Amino acid sequence: MFKIFEINEGVYLHYYKTGKFKTNTTAVLISAEMKAENAAKTALAAQVMKSGARKYPSQRAMAVKLEEMNGAVFDVSIIKKGNRQLIYIFFESVAGTFNDGADFIKEVIFYPVHLSGSGFSKAKDRLIYEIKSVKDNKSEYALERMAEEMENGAYSIPGLGYAEEAAALKPQMMKRFYSSLLTTGIIDVYFVGSEDVNTVRKKYESLFGRTRCNIKRIAEQSLKPKFKEAKTVKEEQGLNQGKLCMCYSTGEEASKENILSILVLNEIIGGSGGSLLFSKVREKEGLCYSIGSTVNKHKMLMVIEAGIDKNDRSKVTGIIKKSIEEIKSGITEEEVLKAKENISKNYDSVFDTPASIINYGFTMRLLGITDTPKEFAEEIKAVTVKEVKEMAEKLKCETEYFLV
Repeated sequence: MFKIFEINEGVYLHYYKTGKFKTNTTAVLISAEMKAENAAKTALAAQVMKSGARKYPSQRAMAVKLEEMNGAVFDVSIIKKGNRQLIYIFFESVAGTFNDGADFIKEVIFYPVHLSGSGFSKAKDRLIYEIKSVKDNKSEYALERMAEEMENGAYSIPGLGYAEEAAALKPQMMKRFYSSLLTTGIIDVYFVGSEDVNTVRKKYESLFGRTRCNIKRIAEQSLKPKFKEAKTVKEEQGLNQGKLCMCYSTGEEASKENILSILVLNEIIGGSGGSLLFSKVREKEGLCYSIGSTVNKHKMLMVIEAGIDKNDRSKVTGIIKKSIEEIKSGITEEEVLKAKENISKNYDSVFDTPASIINYGFTMRLLGITDTPKEFAEEIKAVTVKEVKEMAEKLKCETEYFLV
């Protein structure tokens, strides 16, 4: 799908040519290993990048330059995938502004101006505010707290790190960390657009041509069951609507075959409005405001989320657990077929936007899967009832977290 070039040691260009869009889109993803002691540093590096650069020393100056490039779009964020914490630099501009756009990205990455001084303090304050404000989004907060209660390495570390770690960061410490990140971290550059491949390659070879060494390649690990019995946690905040999160582990490696099976299983259990849990808990019993499940492919986990009345916890968890056991004892051909059809349709929309093309490409690369969206959809259609049932039998409730 993408043409891949190693343009420097540990720096990879992923090129996808298309004339479908009126824009050229570049995403630069800088990988850091997810560690408690470094999570806030990586998140602060992202804040510093979008605060100002040598030629554009303020966010206002950046905005002016973006407007000069016919309203180009730029953002820097943090995403968490498996054992990786990633700085995600997104840039999109109309065709014909590729060189200016690449130069803008160069400034942002290599010439930040707020690794010290008042700009550093402001960037740190913004990060601390973002970390603390997660508590205001109860659904996001509940998921983060559930993961923390899992006590399971990288999975349990918040994506932005900890406020107390961020507060302790000093300019000299950050400068050393930032330099090391750019020298040793894996960097993936994704390009989607109509610009000639040789033009794009030469430009980014020049941009990322700096000396690199001791490249840190991050190994992925599945999440192994930690507790003999499910850990139950209740956190009280005086809410009327409770947030229930239940995490089920499989103990399996994130192979393509296992991922295919758990995707189909998840669709049956809680992946859509026609799922088992939606039908039983919401439509039949009327015990929730919302309910659904998602898959963490990197860790081979299934997480069930529900918004419920604070007094209905035991009823809802009882139905969920009973439904999981029923799934283990019997899955029908009809259920599997319907689930496979629903999932396969999702991959038809991958090519709708440059961002979704990049997201698909990068996610699959981390998982070691080389299938195109069409090929992956065909693989899903080939999943058998036996494979789904075997995956269901491996489900084990690790943590039950209730925020109320």
